[in-house]
Amino acid sequence: MEIDKGINEGEYIKSFELSHFELAHSMMSHQEWRNYTTVMEAELAAFKDLGYKNIDLRNYFGSSEYRDDQVYDNTNPYYARNENGDAYEQEVPNTTMLGVGLHIYGSNNQINQVANLYADGEAAVAIRNDGSSNTIQVAKDTKLTANGTSGTGILLSYGKENTLIVDGTVEALGQNGKAINFDFGKNAMGEYKEQRGSYIHFVYDYNTETKKEYSLSGIYDGHELNLNGALANLININGKVKGQNSIYIADNAYVKEINVNINNETDLSGVL
Repeated sequence: MEIDKGINEGEYIKSFELSHFELAHSMMSHQEWRNYTTVMEAELAAFKDLGYKNIDLRNYFGSSEYRDDQVYDNTNPYYARNENGDAYEQEVPNTTMLGVGLHIYGSNNQINQVANLYADGEAAVAIRNDGSSNTIQVAKDTKLTANGTSGTGILLSYGKENTLIVDGTVEALGQNGKAINFDFGKNAMGEYKEQRGSYIHFVYDYNTETKKEYSLSGIYDGHELNLNGALANLININGKVKGQNSIYIADNAYVKEINVNINNETDLSGVL
């Protein structure tokens, strides 16, 4: 794996690195800004390939999209696993801590979720998006749940210029639940080292011992920053969105437009 590794500010070399994954913002990376507290599916799959054969990937992730420029209906569900760990128990919620129904890592995708995602474990997420310029749609008869403690129905946790269309149902009815959550999160390496958000990028300068503003775009720490835009350009809600917080927007996230279209199917309940 070839990565850009910083030596001093603005100075990079090419190196061959096998001890860490370098997926963007990953807990398993060398990067100074990381908003993951668990591994991604690709990383978990690598552990399985290394010999941890009892890992059931589909227990932790319903599916993941690492590619760019894809257009499709996602028919992969997320439910509890059977005793053999080789199939889902239809319509039975998965209660795995930190489980993810659908993870979207790539950008410029158009994904219509047409299968139910029942991610009811503690701090689990039905859909997590880390890409930019993605269009995510929840189909009319589709239901996403994240009813465990601190669960999140749909989490937009990085990127810019995304679009979200909810025609179905999204719910997070547990304690501290957020049905739709716009939040870059905290830096697992420490907020003093680096902060990111919509139109936000501060980096700690060890020479002056102060934070300074840094670029919002371009390659930094091996990946495109994508901070020079709203986390979401457009949110259209035509269906049901229910949670202790129905829509939560963190201080570090900017959402340009939210439309709640009132019709017989619309139901928005919980603190905004």
